[in-house]
Amino acid sequence: MSSRLQEFRFVHPQEVTWGDMDALGHVNNTVYFRYLENARLAYFLSLDGLQIMHRHGCGPVLADTRCRFRKPVRYPAHLQIGVRVEEMSQDRLRQVYHLVRQSDDQLVAEAEASVVCIGLEDGRPRPWPEELRQAMQARENPFC
Repeated sequence: MSSRLQEFRFVHPQEVTWGDMDALGHVNNTVYFRYLENARLAYFLSLDGLQIMHRHGCGPVLADTRCRFRKPVRYPAHLQIGVRVEEMSQDRLRQVYHLVRQSDDQLVAEAEASVVCIGLEDGRPRPWPEELRQAMQARENPFC
């Protein structure tokens, strides 16, 4: 694992494909948001989060996101995406992401996202299921 990702307890590998590049020969900025979505989904799946939410009749919805692009990425490349929950309230959380190019251990982008737990039937915010909240807290603070 990248030395730049030591503060992250979850790291998602991301393959860069030829089709991710744009006419300028580097990964298009919009593709980074797909990478972040892949990492976010993998984070929840690793905790059985989607199954837990489904049992409770709720699911995660992206409220907002942003990304700071630091270095261009070109095919072929392998990225590692560190994912960390920075803040969690009753019905939302803020995740932070660091995208690191594996070949040279360069930080290529930093991002964050707000994710809201909503009821599947009414689309209204609702509390994170306690089982999932505990799983996230255990991952982020394993010695608490």
